Amino acid sequence: MFWRVRGCFSEGRTWLEALGPASQRAPRPLRAKALWGAGFLAVMVGDNGGSLPGLEEAFDLYRQDGDVSGQARTLLLLGCSLRSLAGSATGLAVLKNSVTLARRCRDQWCLALALAMCGWTCLHLSDFAGGRRPLQESLQAARRVQDRLGLVLALNGLGYLALAEGDYRRAQAQLREACGLARSLGDTYDTTTALTSWGRSPSAAATTTAPARRSRKPSPWPRPRRCPPPTRSGT
Repeated sequence: MFWRVRGCFSEGRTWLEALGPASQRAPRPLRAKALWGAGFLAVMVGDNGGSLPGLEEAFDLYRQDGDVSGQARTLLLLGCSLRSLAGSATGLAVLKNSVTLARRCRDQWCLALALAMCGWTCLHLSDFAGGRRPLQESLQAARRVQDRLGLVLALNGLGYLALAEGDYRRAQAQLREACGLARSLGDTYDTTTALTSWGRSPSAAATTTAPARRSRKPSPWPRPRRCPPPTRSGT
């Protein structure tokens, strides 16, 4: 998760894949975890096809060990990959299986994320009514365990839904909270998602084109923190 929240997906994937030969001799749980992590970061960089072999192996290892939580978390990633490779409907079916397993083992972290991705997939299918319930339940699950990443995903989805429905006040509140949480994590990916969504709203456009004398009003968005200069890796 260190690389995910900081947007360093390729770097994290390189490190985890470099463990591949060594992990062949590792205990099954450790190898499964390394494969899951590499698959997670492969999904984040958009290499959905490349994520499948490792994730399928991780799922098999978790199943051999009877690790239901590991299976649920792997199906979460497989569902995300299959949305792009086989279509949103296929990906949604796998994500729902992840939700089922997460409920069974009471993995609230996985439940929050899997529900959020179910909701987002429904939004991509223009099924706004179908997306609302999993996003709301995801938000509740994330709040129960105080999982900031789950909160960000659910709030970004609900904010997007509110924009689609023309409820700009609710959208601003949800996207503002998502933005603040994402920044508290150092999560550039989801910070950008929240700001991009709000930037497409008529309210944001009106604010941008307001007279200069009104621009003195404090921004409702959290102030960005200063980031350290990037460090070079390699040559």
